Amino acid sequence: LGLALDLLHRQDVDVFVHREADDPVDASADRVHVPGGKTHAPSLFGGSDLARCAASGYRRGMATTLLLIADTHVPGRARALPDAVLAAADAADLIVHAGDWVAASVLDELERHGEVLGVWGNNDGADLRSRLPEVARRTIEGVRFAVVHETGAAAGRERRMDAVYSDDDVLVFGHSHI
Repeated sequence: LGLALDLLHRQDVDVFVHREADDPVDASADRVHVPGGKTHAPSLFGGSDLARCAASGYRRGMATTLLLIADTHVPGRARALPDAVLAAADAADLIVHAGDWVAASVLDELERHGEVLGVWGNNDGADLRSRLPEVARRTIEGVRFAVVHETGAAAGRERRMDAVYSDDDVLVFGHSHI
């Protein structure tokens, strides 16, 4: 979802919006509210993102607050989740984790802070794979979200993901560390 890239890139998460070619576009919208309280002008994200978002059914003023994270790699790359992440988890209506938790204790900790929608990643062992799916889906305020860790090579990713997740409006994924 191009409108939330400033939020998502800080957490190593990328999102694409799928839209059908014949979906109507609300060309009158000049600002879009991103969950979490931020409002952005479409020029910040490129001219087509607002149209893509409006066409996919994204509404201004969503009330649901999401924390989107991935590739936490605890304890391999950090000893624990930062306090800022835990505070954001407390404030979120839903915590979405796109895999590579590494330790099941990270899932346990986030579950103590709120509801978690998560998937396993390539660095997650049998303990996490037994508790989490490879792909998770949830409809939030009429927007169909899919979460997956691995999406393959960067070349052609958006086209491939549009085909694979054509029934979803928003795809949240990790692994790429971009």
